Amino acid sequence: MATQINHAELENIFAGIEGCSFVSLHTVTTPTLTGGKSNPQQGRIRKHGRMVVFCGGSPQYGKMVNKKAVEAYEAMFGDNPVDVRPFQPENLWKGKGEHVRGAVVRHNETDARYLMVYVPSNSVPTVEYTIDGAPIAKEDIVGLKPSSSKKSVTVDGVEVEVTIVPCTLKLSSVRSFKVNGEIYVVEQDDNGGSVGNGGQTVEPVDEATRVFNETQEVLRRLLEEVEKLNVKK
Repeated sequence: MATQINHAELENIFAGIEGCSFVSLHTVTTPTLTGGKSNPQQGRIRKHGRMVVFCGGSPQYGKMVNKKAVEAYEAMFGDNPVDVRPFQPENLWKGKGEHVRGAVVRHNETDARYLMVYVPSNSVPTVEYTIDGAPIAKEDIVGLKPSSSKKSVTVDGVEVEVTIVPCTLKLSSVRSFKVNGEIYVVEQDDNGGSVGNGGQTVEPVDEATRVFNETQEVLRRLLEEVEKLNVKK
């Protein structure tokens, strides 16, 4: 069974994560296509992401981010000692980030809330697209911008490209998730916004249970990743 919650309850759950937890997520976003309003598919495409991630407060999250940065730096410049600037949520969006609590960060210009997450290298997110609710192949989407997980971080004053960097997911994009053994479904209004009184117990929706039922093997592999990262709470 899953518990139906509203947006405020969603934020409270993730704000309460102080350590580092495994979370199964199903997100839905609307990608911006090229071509502006003249693109007939603009605003009609939805991107559905299903993933298993680490989610947690900044100290543990920062250790993982910094370790990946050091690895990338050493791959470029050898095994010379480096002084890695500790990751802070305030570094997000070119200094416009703010740590709210737990795994929740805020963009201090837009006031939008985001989750801080880390996608381990052995966890591959599943991505599907729909148009007006019907499945559509990625190659059939007009003006879809290419995406890449490679970004850069600053290590010892040098911009280093890494595949694992501070990753944020907009809180309003979360549709369902599993954390600490509990399954939650976020109630949506007609426009996809999170609403409702919450607290109701409902049958898990198909799109949520599909990823939840596949997490056992993924979690085993992630535990191996944690051991490699030597994350200390």
